[in-house]
Amino acid sequence: MGNALFGRGSDKHVGSKESGLEIVVLGTGAGATHIYSKESSSSFVVLRDGEPVLLCDMGYGVTASCLQHVGRVPACTYISHNHGDHAGELPLVLAVEGTAAAAAGRPLLALLAHPDVMAELRGHRLRELHSTGRPLESFASFHEVPSGTATPVPCCGSGSGSGSGSGSGEGSRNSNGCGTSGRGSSSRSAAPGGCGLSVRPFRARHSETCYGLVIYDEGRPVLGWTADSGYDEELYTALAEAPLVLVDARAKGSAEHAGFSDLARIVSLPALQGRQLYVTGYGRQDEAPRPADGVPAGVRLARPGLRIALQPAPAARAEAQAGAGASRAGCGGAAGGDEGLQGRSKEAAAASEAGRPGGHAFEAGSGGTSGVRAAVRV
Repeated sequence: MGNALFGRGSDKHVGSKESGLEIVVLGTGAGATHIYSKESSSSFVVLRDGEPVLLCDMGYGVTASCLQHVGRVPACTYISHNHGDHAGELPLVLAVEGTAAAAAGRPLLALLAHPDVMAELRGHRLRELHSTGRPLESFASFHEVPSGTATPVPCCGSGSGSGSGSGSGEGSRNSNGCGTSGRGSSSRSAAPGGCGLSVRPFRARHSETCYGLVIYDEGRPVLGWTADSGYDEELYTALAEAPLVLVDARAKGSAEHAGFSDLARIVSLPALQGRQLYVTGYGRQDEAPRPADGVPAGVRLARPGLRIALQPAPAARAEAQAGAGASRAGCGGAAGGDEGLQGRSKEAAAASEAGRPGGHAFEAGSGGTSGVRAAVRV
């Protein structure tokens, strides 16, 4: 059933292969969602020209959803924090994929995280791998991603095909030391910095050390993501550098998670004007926000299988943001962030004059790789 409750436009169905950059939502689950209801934890995967290149969080149920919707685990994974619904499947997946990569002569999967999060993953989440007698570096390559700067994603080739569809061709190693599995990888995989993506973490307001991020394509912001976070105006302002923002919100807000009642405040923030806002992390699909919850018009729902095309912010705005924004501090959930953006109304008027549509709609994903695609217009 279509869902355009909080947005305008017409639904658009597409096939499994799309050109350009997009994300596929893998799940919106909260802490107990997968354990009790079997729906995937909150996660999404970035695709370049239809190929999965970056997975964001690997909590309970995410791997199966990733295989279902995009066919394989991508070569790179970013972990926001060490809670089970965001990193619970990481040890087993690294063990399986690392062993398969070693046997096939392929490079290991790349694991990205803020240095503080990486220390917790290595010291706690991945502790069970010590029982193998092998060093952690035999399961994955570890890449610390500091806050305050954008770090290139180390590789964007296809990931291991374990549990996925068949493919052909021998693996190859790109200029970053990362590899491809010979399954239709983009030519960008061999370029410095992988496929042109980079990530910049921002501290979220959460009990566990947690970092959301902004994703950049060729240096231009395309997506902001809070990860798990309580209401935090400075975080939202920092992420609004991108034209689309994924926001964590649940029916009942807390110090660790924004509530549906906070969404009206979020969309009214000056920096969020003109941005596309999607809600995720709310739990099961029957726990998704509804108009009766007071969710403002224009807010959209992330649903498993939903495909969202990413388009960069205008160059002038991105450059102004980079020049004027102050670095968000690396401690506490209320640390500083990039300043709000100015001149949005002028850009909107220019977009209107250029004939670009100003909105889009979506519906719940169909549960397969066809999903639903929503083009983000700026």
